[in-house]
Amino acid sequence: MFFLSLLVVCGNAAHLAVNPGPEIVLFPAGKVPGERPGVFPPNEYTHHGSISNVTVPTLTPYLVPNATTAVVINPGGAYKWLSWDLEGTPVAAWLNSIGVSAFILKYRVPSRSWLPFGGAPIMDAQRALGVIRQNASQFGLNASTLKLGMIGFSAGSHLSAHLSTDFNVRAYPRIDAADDLSCRPDFTMLCYPWCVVGDNAQSDQSCNADTNHTMTLNVQSTTPSMFIVQAEDDPVHVDNALLLYLALKHAGAPASELHVYPVGGHGFGLCHRDEEVCSWPQRATEYMVANKFIAPPANTSHQGGSQK
Repeated sequence: MFFLSLLVVCGNAAHLAVNPGPEIVLFPAGKVPGERPGVFPPNEYTHHGSISNVTVPTLTPYLVPNATTAVVINPGGAYKWLSWDLEGTPVAAWLNSIGVSAFILKYRVPSRSWLPFGGAPIMDAQRALGVIRQNASQFGLNASTLKLGMIGFSAGSHLSAHLSTDFNVRAYPRIDAADDLSCRPDFTMLCYPWCVVGDNAQSDQSCNADTNHTMTLNVQSTTPSMFIVQAEDDPVHVDNALLLYLALKHAGAPASELHVYPVGGHGFGLCHRDEEVCSWPQRATEYMVANKFIAPPANTSHQGGSQK
């Protein structure tokens, strides 16, 4: 279905207290595919809540006891950095508040010039879903009934859409049994997506014009259901949301939702402003409930705050 969202829901869900579990290294030491040792400094660089110089991709778990659903979080940052404090930990807190376990993916940034556009992040995302499914019981999850979704923001939305349209074949040679498991998300949520429809629909020259990973060309009936939210005044162009939704509809993919808000710009995260766009976390919760990805949350007081 297509939804043009007009409700105003703002609040402070991100301020819930959550405690991360131990960081999970995705690849065995010395076996990170596509890496060239020494090109990037060995130490990650953190500045104003963002992380860069990532050479060892990891997952940071935020687990809810008895959860039946988990979501991998892909922060944005133009494939140059990861907006951890805006689109990572607050999103994990929100997901935990509605009974969903969360895993923040620390994928490799900045871009590797010797790899295709998004080449290292797609390897990391594929590996992440296999590792979670392989070790589900250790995270308090039932592998046979687990619903494993993904949410991305900006460049993280590009990564999420990339994985959702390119999951049949691993982008790297098999390492172990985790790579034998599916890396298809059961559902995908995209917030202010970036670079998913190709350069011809947007002016952002940071998108690689040589890439063939225009998501609208790869959408099939097996592409997972998507929840897409973007503002009409987003400088990276609302075409990303509109054309991707149309591609999903035309391909006969599972029922998806598109929420277009008139104002909101780019990078609003969980959104603590008195604007219409701030209703998106509540809309996303309703989408997950309607599609039976999650049960109706027992406590709805932190799904975006008060409604006006």
